[in-house]
Amino acid sequence: MGNFGGGHFFDYTAYGDTIITAARLEAANKQLGTRICVSAAIAEGARAFRGRPVGGLMLRGRGNPLRAFNPLSNDDAEQSWLKKYDAAFAQLEAGDPAAMSAFASHMGAHSEAP
Repeated sequence: MGNFGGGHFFDYTAYGDTIITAARLEAANKQLGTRICVSAAIAEGARAFRGRPVGGLMLRGRGNPLRAFNPLSNDDAEQSWLKKYDAAFAQLEAGDPAAMSAFASHMGAHSEAP
């Protein structure tokens, strides 16, 4: 973090893996249908984090998937739709072929879910 540039132009900015990862997670929101997406490291480091998993994302420049979460408000985290979402997500992670229909059923029944 600091001033980068040359003799005629300076730009105060930040660079590094954390900044690049944050930018790529921000860009992933469009495909995920989310507004905020955080890494598992952030979710684990935040006290009383409430959120739903969105999957392992393959971000450009990384060799392994980055587990990501969509933070939820306390009100959203208490909604009944979250239990059904978590169950469908667990099916997906287990490789269960019924996971897609579980997600479709969830989305049809819970259009209010963020």
